[in-house]
Amino acid sequence: MNWFNRIFTILTLLVIIALAILVMVYPSETIASLDATMASLREMAWIGDVIRIAVAAVVIVVCLLVLLREFRRPQRSHVVVGKMEGATAELSVEAIAQRLRRDIAALGEVTKVDAAVTPKRGGVDVRLSVQTSADVDVPAKAAEVGRVARESLEQHMGLKVGNLRVNITHSLAAAGNGVPAIR
Repeated sequence: MNWFNRIFTILTLLVIIALAILVMVYPSETIASLDATMASLREMAWIGDVIRIAVAAVVIVVCLLVLLREFRRPQRSHVVVGKMEGATAELSVEAIAQRLRRDIAALGEVTKVDAAVTPKRGGVDVRLSVQTSADVDVPAKAAEVGRVARESLEQHMGLKVGNLRVNITHSLAAAGNGVPAIR
């Protein structure tokens, strides 16, 4: 969106500058030209109405799209971990997710881990998808995964955890009964 804003602003300013120069250098000719254009549009009233409505609709749509894009903030790819004297430490969202995957995959009976980290003001929200063997105690494993995730984020990375969601699925094929994994 940043490149669009720059191009749009530059083109708009160039058009305004060109029009201002025309009005300053040829004021009477510019006004006469605009008057002649308006008179010809008045003669073809229905064409003028169609053109005016079409131009207004395009301008309104473009302005609304620009406004919507302006209010939507891009997702941050880094999280501020701490501030030291004269410096700020940042950690990428992917590095946080990678560390979580590694720490949780080290737990027993965990076969697969996916982590989605969303930076929030003052911390991070984490969504974990953990695949375990079929014979695992789900409440105990969910508590263990949550404890390890919080410990990894808060103690080892210095982050504040906002919302932590753990989704556990079973891998029945890992139990050896030949049934494909549930997703």
